[in-house]
Amino acid sequence: QTTDGFKTYVSGSRHRERDYWLTSEGAERQEIAGRRPLGDPRPIREHDIWTNWTRNIARQPEKTNALDLVKIGEEARRNAARAFLKGLAVDEKREAAGLPADLSQRFARTQARASAQGRLTETMTRAAEDKGQALARIERAAPAVRAAVAAGWERARPLIEAAHRSARARLQSALEGHRRRQAQRQAEDRPVEQESRKRGRSR
Repeated sequence: QTTDGFKTYVSGSRHRERDYWLTSEGAERQEIAGRRPLGDPRPIREHDIWTNWTRNIARQPEKTNALDLVKIGEEARRNAARAFLKGLAVDEKREAAGLPADLSQRFARTQARASAQGRLTETMTRAAEDKGQALARIERAAPAVRAAVAAGWERARPLIEAAHRSARARLQSALEGHRRRQAQRQAEDRPVEQESRKRGRSR
């Protein structure tokens, strides 16, 4: 069970003499490994386990409720109003100095960026649709491609088998010719060896 500072404070402040905290070493190791990058060769030591356990019991998460959402919206509204007033003040200073106002130009740049982002989104959407259509066409064409490959193999199979038989026959013929030449050479060398043996005995 996931714990935090609030749960451990309640459970760790009601004892009178002694307090025991039970944790899972396997769960701590799993969390440590999950927080590390993939392929990290560092071993998980006891110090790492205690550090991770301390981090968990010291964690105090904030729970967001409806009032927090209202507060966030109010802060966003105030920040927008401050930014708008700040921009107006800058334009008033520029007009007082005899310079052209810059607020309309900034609005135009913002609109241009928004339109560019919209076009980029449309382009990405069209690219995704084109990709889906291409994949669909490939899936529809896959049976025909497999059939064409099978038909081509069936047409080429007799030629391949004939070439294999021809190569095997040529190899067999070459081996037989080599054996015949070797036997003939041995037959020619045998009388010479016998003659040399006779001469050796006569000496």
